[in-house]
Amino acid sequence: MTSITEAKNKALRQVGDVRELLYNDQALAQLNAVAALHLRPERMMRVVANAIRNTPGLQECDPLSFLGALMECASLGLEPNGRLGHAYLVPFKNSKKKITECQLIIGYKGFIDLALRHDAVVNIHADIHYSDDPEWSFSYGTRQHLHHVPGPQHGEKLHAYCHVKLRDGEAFVVLPWEVVMKTREASQGWRYAVSKGKEKEHPWHVYEDRMAAKTAVRALANRGELPVSVELMDAFDLDNRQTGFAQIALNPNAPPEIDGEVQEDKSGETEAVDPDKKSGKGDDQAKAKSSATRRGGRGAGGKSKADAEGKSAAKPTSSQAEASGKGNAVDIDQKQVDDVTTRLLSEIADCEDDGSVAEFEEMFRDQLHWLQAVDPAKYGEVQDAVTARREALA
Repeated sequence: MTSITEAKNKALRQVGDVRELLYNDQALAQLNAVAALHLRPERMMRVVANAIRNTPGLQECDPLSFLGALMECASLGLEPNGRLGHAYLVPFKNSKKKITECQLIIGYKGFIDLALRHDAVVNIHADIHYSDDPEWSFSYGTRQHLHHVPGPQHGEKLHAYCHVKLRDGEAFVVLPWEVVMKTREASQGWRYAVSKGKEKEHPWHVYEDRMAAKTAVRALANRGELPVSVELMDAFDLDNRQTGFAQIALNPNAPPEIDGEVQEDKSGETEAVDPDKKSGKGDDQAKAKSSATRRGGRGAGGKSKADAEGKSAAKPTSSQAEASGKGNAVDIDQKQVDDVTTRLLSEIADCEDDGSVAEFEEMFRDQLHWLQAVDPAKYGEVQDAVTARREALA
């Protein structure tokens, strides 16, 4: 058994299991580099130790994927697997790699917390309208209003909504349940779960109301009526997407994985990742995009730790460096760029209709954003291929 002293001094690649991460100096340094100002790495480690006790399957996770997911959580300033229900570290079995990886699921309460960090937001609430609710009405336009009195919530689900009170007014969005279900059907993770007959294990099935509430928050932001904090924008990018977190722990500037397979949940009991059920609240909960800027470490007010210290929060992208005339400040592997470009061009060539082109753009959004940042010329090549494919299919 590894001693605490040995665990402290190990290089990250040599860390044998998740428990060793709790004592590893390099892991703490990585967290310290990205953690929001109000969330100390030492506290994060204590929270994680509790999470491991409550969800034993986390001990089986690849330690680097666990650290990468924790870094993403820390950079947003959200405590994982705690009573607040902000975010959840969940073990997933990657059958392709034959390992158990850690994934980050941002809960509905996490979305609300991030939204409230914007100075213009006074209060925000998202909920579900059932057919047995005693009072429900809404209207857009000159007599805009939203009124909801929840009932027993045993009836048919009719709407999801999000209402925000702002310092200079209010705004809301109401989504018919058919629209909510279309959002679910467009989810890459849900489609994969259905293809494997595992939809009953997916958050969209286990926590349908919470996922619908998150959908309404996102819809209000997409309408431009919800002022979006930097952290909330990053959370939207992370939501409903699986990412190879191990590469984030080692190299935050690496491209998002293309071949990362959506995995099988190994959390065991849903209660293990649902503290609200234990407390009787049971109302809110629930992939992930790499953002070098975000991992510079933002505080609750949206400023990075480096900004607070008068330093640069993150290395510039290659395009930024070129514009500044100082060369490329990010260590980019050209082979990675070429491999990602080749894969994207191959995928777009296989698209058979306009719908599959749109699906390609959604499925590989992370890779497209990364390529645009590190090599605009290659990104332009892919975009030209997309345009040409759409014209050929028209």
